[in-house]
Amino acid sequence: MGLLLVDFGCREKINPPTIEEKPTWKVVPELASLDVRYMIQHNDVLYLTAVDPNVKDTCISSGNCFYRGDISVVYKTAGAVVWTKIKGFLVTIGSMTFHDDTLYCLWNDSIYTMLPDGV
Repeated sequence: MGLLLVDFGCREKINPPTIEEKPTWKVVPELASLDVRYMIQHNDVLYLTAVDPNVKDTCISSGNCFYRGDISVVYKTAGAVVWTKIKGFLVTIGSMTFHDDTLYCLWNDSIYTMLPDGV
C-alpha cells in the first residue's frame, strides 16, 4: 500500500483586515452659529433652513418688535464646501420641499416660493 501526501497549505500571504479609520466630522464655518432646521437635496444641490439664535428681537411696551437682522436663513451648496445664503427672513421658517424646480418654504401661516431662476 502506498502513501499519498496532499498539500492543502496556503501559498499566498494573507494580510489581516485593517481597522478602518473613523470618519472625521468638521464644523461648517458658515453654519456653525446657526440652528439648522431642515435640509433637502434637489438637482445635486443641498438646501437648508436655519434659525440664527444670535438675532434677538427687541419689543417695546406697545408690542411692536424690531429685529437686528434675519432670524431665519436659507443656504445652498453644490459641493458641501462653500455654502451660500440665498434668502433671509424676519420670521422663523421651517420645512421645505420642491415641486418640479420650484422651492417651497413654510413659515408661520404662509408659504414662500423660489422659482428656478432664483426669484
